[in-house]
Amino acid sequence: MLNENNPRTRLLWKSDFQKLIQTKFPEWVEYFNRNGKKTSDTPTLKFLKKNIANEYEVEFNSESYSETSSDDDPNHELELIPDNFSLLKSSDNSISYLQTESPDCEPIASNSKPKKFVGRKTDYITKNQKNTVIGDAGELAVIEIEKAILRKANAPSMIERIEHVAKTQGDGLGYDIQSVTPDGKIKYIEVKTTTSGKSEPFILSETEFTCSQENAEKYYLYRLYDFDKTKTLIKYFVIEGDLTHQTSRKPIQFICVPVSGNSET
Repeated sequence: MLNENNPRTRLLWKSDFQKLIQTKFPEWVEYFNRNGKKTSDTPTLKFLKKNIANEYEVEFNSESYSETSSDDDPNHELELIPDNFSLLKSSDNSISYLQTESPDCEPIASNSKPKKFVGRKTDYITKNQKNTVIGDAGELAVIEIEKAILRKANAPSMIERIEHVAKTQGDGLGYDIQSVTPDGKIKYIEVKTTTSGKSEPFILSETEFTCSQENAEKYYLYRLYDFDKTKTLIKYFVIEGDLTHQTSRKPIQFICVPVSGNSET
């Protein structure tokens, strides 16, 4: 239950269940295809949990659709999970972690057109504080994902080997979290978190990029997107190994020193 005053339960299912619905209840599939939006006589899909773990009886109920369950209700959430996506749960089952496929984005093109300069005022202090809060929350979420992976693999004793190195050792290592695979191999994890969509570009430092090159067999970049720490579903994808050929990059900063006017450096 997500809200005591307006309780909802999150339902997550894979695409094979969608196919089952289409086969078992063709008349209701036709109903929804025909009507599109809910009306006063829209039927509900009823799940009855059985005494056997992870087993349910499912049926359509022709009673009126509950008007308290509005599409605009932020607590009302239904997700269709494709078969090739991975879903993990937190230790208390309160949060779901959904691993999706890495997006196939267009390469970042170099801008040959003259750049237009526009004056603007930026509150860098507030902006940096907000980015820090989101970044820290994303790193903590990935630590929980790593714990869930180890629990699912029946290796809970390995959890104590997870270290939030960005906090314990500081920045500059090229990654935020040191974790392990269920068979004990070291993982270097860099976390990039955004409240924007899946294809939003992210900033990669020279240290992080070099670390991925020199530690390709250990390096994992976790990209959390549509991130909201108040929600109970966290979506992410993972890029493993050397980022040289798995990302398109564009320089946005330069390190400069003054030199003689005759120098060609």
